[in-house]
Amino acid sequence: QLGGSEADLPALVARLNQISWDAGDLERGRKLFLSRGCAQCHGAGSGLGPDLAGVTSRFSRDDLFIAIVQPNRDVSPRYQTTLIETKSGQVYTGLPVINSAEIRVLRNAVNQTFSIRGSEIEIEKKLARSLMPEGLLKDLPDGDWADLYAYLRSLSSRTALLDAADD
Repeated sequence: QLGGSEADLPALVARLNQISWDAGDLERGRKLFLSRGCAQCHGAGSGLGPDLAGVTSRFSRDDLFIAIVQPNRDVSPRYQTTLIETKSGQVYTGLPVINSAEIRVLRNAVNQTFSIRGSEIEIEKKLARSLMPEGLLKDLPDGDWADLYAYLRSLSSRTALLDAADD
C-alpha cells in the first residue's frame, strides 16, 4: 500500500483525511526530512529537486502528499530524468547538468555525477520519471506525516531549507 501506483490513490486520499495534522511537530518533521534524504535534493540550492520554500502555499496538503507518494505521477519537464546508454552497454540515469555535443553530465538521486562523451552515446532519451524514489513515506505512521507537514509549512523562506541542509 502507498507504494506509488495510481490504483493506490483512493487509499492515499482516505489516509490523508484521517491524519491529525494539527498534532505535527516541526522539529520531528525536520529530522524526518533529513533522515529520509529529502534535503539532499531539496535543500541548499542543489537543483536536483524543486525548491520547497513556500511549498504549502503553492500546493494543497493533499496534492503535496500525493506528489511525495507518487513522484512519477506528474513530473515537470525540468525534473524529468535522462537515460543514456553507451556503445559499451553502460546505462546511466539522472538529471542533466551539462548537455553539449562533446559531453553529457548527469547527476543521480544520491548526488553521483557521471560524465559521458558524446561520441560514446548509443541511446539518449528523456524519461517522464522523477529522481525522487517512490515509497518514501511507505513505512511511516500517520504522526510522522503530520510532523513532516509541520516542517514543510515552516519553509516559508530559503533560510529554513539552508538550515536543514547544514545539519
